[in-house]
Amino acid sequence: MSIHVASGQVSKMYWTDEATELFAELVAFLPSSLRLKVEEEAETSAERITMERGSQEIVAEVALYALMDSTPMNMRGRLMEAMECRIAARADDRR
Repeated sequence: MSIHVASGQVSKMYWTDEATELFAELVAFLPSSLRLKVEEEAETSAERITMERGSQEIVAEVALYALMDSTPMNMRGRLMEAMECRIAARADDRR
């Protein structure tokens, strides 16, 4: 079980550490006026997708998909930029 990021409710779903970290990191790039709404929609979507897959573990790929899908189209560029920065930082860490 885990705590929902946005609602503070206890969930029967388990968010992997990577999914939780990615979700929190990307949401921070959104304007504060949108964050709560996007978080709530994305959490619900991630849990639905995970249940449909017959799992109780939300992985990073599902969290990312749900977050992108829940983000207004005009804000998705911010998330893409954040992902590019994240990938670049990880590549630097590997060197």
